[in-house]
Amino acid sequence: MELGVVVTIENPRFADVVFRRAREAGFDHGQVNFVWSPLTASIIRHVAAAAETHAFRVVAVGCLANLLRLADKAVHSEDEADLLALGRNIDAFGDCRKLVLWSGTYARKWTEPSLLNLGEDAYFAMVFELQRLLGQFTEPALTVALQPCYAHILHDIATTLRLPDDFAADRVTLNLDPAYMIAPTLYSKHPEIVGRIIAALAPMASLVTLSDLIIRESSLTHPLPGRGTLDFRNILEAIETNAAADIPHLLHPHSAAVMEDLVAARQYVLDCAGR
Repeated sequence: MELGVVVTIENPRFADVVFRRAREAGFDHGQVNFVWSPLTASIIRHVAAAAETHAFRVVAVGCLANLLRLADKAVHSEDEADLLALGRNIDAFGDCRKLVLWSGTYARKWTEPSLLNLGEDAYFAMVFELQRLLGQFTEPALTVALQPCYAHILHDIATTLRLPDDFAADRVTLNLDPAYMIAPTLYSKHPEIVGRIIAALAPMASLVTLSDLIIRESSLTHPLPGRGTLDFRNILEAIETNAAADIPHLLHPHSAAVMEDLVAARQYVLDCAGR
């Protein structure tokens, strides 16, 4: 099992600190998530150089632009121009050719459910926008890894399994984080639901992100593994059974996570995997 980390670039000036912190926590590879606008070629290449300086191998890059509201920066401050800049400069990260995106939402907040996300129109709007964007990226080997979420277009197993009907497997795959597919109303059933999610969707995944799950006053949070209620021994076993043997596993800390928590989560996952 390859265990890496998602590092978040909230300010490019501090990219060096971000990668140094990841290496000090024991990680030598992972995904680079940008939460910054405007993204330009020079900013992207500056961040890539910082990763190289710290010998941090980038297996994927992420952008939080909303596929269904590409002109709207209200959610995470990034828009279509930022997404295109990242896709067109992905070669700055060595042999990395994987771009991680959410599947999109019509809501104004990422975890706010919207009935507009559930219809056929929403699914085909996502397909149209993604096909249009793929046609504008200059790197022919670029692959998009969509991350399902209970409040987004790819909100359940059945909807997510439709992707191969519309995209070739070498162009669109999944970034699977099972915790994000559990809606608050289904929290009590998560032990049985998580296994079904992994069995159905792990074969389509090219990345796995490991988040835990806690519910407080009907609101879900996704802490690092070992801080919530998910059974990671069973999760890792199911991933090993159903996903590609070399699929990267990534931890995704929030920006406020302290070093000790990140180190502890890494060791917890390795212990659960029997490593």
